[in-house]
Amino acid sequence: MLLIGLAGAACGRSSSEPVRSVLLVTFDTTRPDVFGCMGGPAGLTPAVDGLAAEGVVFDAARTVSPLTLPAHASMLTGLVPLRHGLRDNGIGALSPAARTLAELAREQGRATGAFVGSLVLDRAYGLEQGFEVYTAPNKPGELRDLHFPERHASLVAADALAWLAGPARERAFFCWMHFYDPHAPHMPKSIAPAPPQAGEPKGWSAYLAEVRECDAALGSVLDLLRQQGRLDQTTVLVTADHGESFGQHGELTHGMFAYDATLRVPFVLRRADRARAGTRDAGVVSVTDVYPTLAEALGIDAPAGDGISVYDGPAPTARYAYCETYFPWLAHGWSGLAGTWDTRAKYLHTSKSELYDLVLDPGEERNLLPADAERAAPYREALAAFASRGRLPVASAGVDHSASLQQLGYAGASGAPRAWPEPLEDSTRRAPIDGKSELKAMTRAIELAYGGRWLEVVVKLDEVLAANPANWTAVDKRAFALLQLNRHADALVAYEQLDLNGPAWPATKVNLATCLLALSRPADAQAALEARLADHPRDPVALELAARVARELGDEPRALDYERRRALLGATGSALRSTPADR
Repeated sequence: MLLIGLAGAACGRSSSEPVRSVLLVTFDTTRPDVFGCMGGPAGLTPAVDGLAAEGVVFDAARTVSPLTLPAHASMLTGLVPLRHGLRDNGIGALSPAARTLAELAREQGRATGAFVGSLVLDRAYGLEQGFEVYTAPNKPGELRDLHFPERHASLVAADALAWLAGPARERAFFCWMHFYDPHAPHMPKSIAPAPPQAGEPKGWSAYLAEVRECDAALGSVLDLLRQQGRLDQTTVLVTADHGESFGQHGELTHGMFAYDATLRVPFVLRRADRARAGTRDAGVVSVTDVYPTLAEALGIDAPAGDGISVYDGPAPTARYAYCETYFPWLAHGWSGLAGTWDTRAKYLHTSKSELYDLVLDPGEERNLLPADAERAAPYREALAAFASRGRLPVASAGVDHSASLQQLGYAGASGAPRAWPEPLEDSTRRAPIDGKSELKAMTRAIELAYGGRWLEVVVKLDEVLAANPANWTAVDKRAFALLQLNRHADALVAYEQLDLNGPAWPATKVNLATCLLALSRPADAQAALEARLADHPRDPVALELAARVARELGDEPRALDYERRRALLGATGSALRSTPADR
C-alpha cells in the first residue's frame, strides 16, 4: 500500500530561520536551449537569465513524460506517472490521497495560488488540491480548434500580480504560474517574430517570440516582488513540463517519443538566500525533484516519493530517473515507452527496445540494442524497481470530467483504460522507432486540416489506416474530416467502429449521434446520446444535442429538461469535436 499521506525523511530547515516563500514557474513545451543561460539567443530571456545568475542551473534535467498533465502532476506530488496514475492528458484526476506540494504549504499557513495558462490543467484533473486560488481558461474550444484553449502569459501573470498584491500581500506564499504560450500553434501575441534564418525549423522564430513573451510576464512578477521587498524572501524555480522536437527524430511536436528533444527541460533554482549563485550542476535531475526541493525551501517535511531535494545540492550522478509516454499505445495502436536514464545512457523499453549512450551520442541516433544487452541490464532493473513501488488509484468514481474535456475541444479518453501496460511488459505492437513514416503522414493530415482541405485529409489518413487499422487517432480525425464534407454515412461507419473498438472518447457518441440525425435517424441518435448521458449526465454538448433531437421527435418536455440541465452547466460548446493535433 502506498502511504502518500505519511511524512518521509525530514528535509525541513531550522525553526529559527525566517519563513520563506516559493514561486514555481513552468514553461509549457519549452526546450532548455532557448534560454540564454543554457546556450540560447542572448537577450531573449532576461528574467530567467537573471535568476540563473543568482542561482544554479541544472544542465541535465529531464521530465518524466512529454505530456503536460502527467509531468505537472509529478512536479506537484514527487511521484512518477506510473505511481500518481495520470499517464496522459485528459484521463482521470489526481487521487485525493496524494499529498501535493500546495497542500503541504497550506497546512503550514502559506497562501497558495495557482495561475495556469491552459485547460489541459483544468481543476477537474485534481492539481488544484491545496490551492486557495486556482485560475485557468474557461472558454470552450471552437469547432475547428484542434488545440487546447489557452490564456496569454500576460493574463496569467496579471492574475498572479493581483493575488500577490492583494490576498497574499502580507503572507508567505506558494505561487505556481504556468505559461502555455510556447505550445503549438506558434502565434505570439505581443512580440513580432524575428525573420526566419536559413536552415531553422518552421515556426522556430515564432516559438522564440512566445518564449520571450513568457519571460517578460515572469519579469513583471519578479519586479513586483522586488518592489514589495519580498524577492529576497522567495525561492524561485523555473522549469518546463517537456520540450518540443521541431522535426528531430521525425516528430514535429511531442508526445510520441522519449528522446531528449522533448525530455530535456530547463531547471533553474534561485534560492531566497542566493546560495550557489552563478553555478551549474550536471547531476541527474528529474521534474519529480520539484516537490522535495521546494518543500525544503519552505522548511517543510515532505513525504517520501520518487524525487530528491536538490536545494542544497549537488545533484547525484549515480541515480536512475524515470521517463515514459503511453500516448502512442493509447491513441495510435503502437507500443508504449517506459525507460530510465542517468548521466551516461538512456534505456527505453518498447516492442523494439532502445539504448543510447548520452555522452558519445547525445542526439540519440545509434541504438545500441540488441547488441549491447548487458549494458542495458541495470537500467531494466531500475525500471523494475519503479514498477514495484506502490501506486495511487486514479480518481474517477463519482467524478465526471467530460465537461472539462469538451471545454478543451479535446476528445480525450473519458476514463483510464482497464489496464495500462506494465513498464517491462512485452508487446507485439509496432515500436515507435518504426512508426516515423506513419507519424509523418499523420502530421501532414493535421496540416491539411488546419487549411480546411478535408478531402485531402481523408486521402492521407486512408494511407495511415491501410497500414495500421488500430490507429484510433487516425480513425477519429478521418471521421471528423468526413463530417466536414457532409459525408455523414461514411462518417457514421467510422464512428461506429471507434465506438465499438476504440478508446472511450467522450466526443464519439456525440459525433455518432450527429451523423444519425443528419441521416434522418433521430430515434437512433437519441439512443446514442442517452447512452452517453447515462454514463456522463453532465456532458454539456451531449445535453445540447439531445435537446435538439428530442424536439425533432416531438418530445418538447424532454427537450426542455435537457435544456434546463444544460443551462446549469454554463457556456455553450460546439457539438463537433476532434482529438487534439498534438499533446
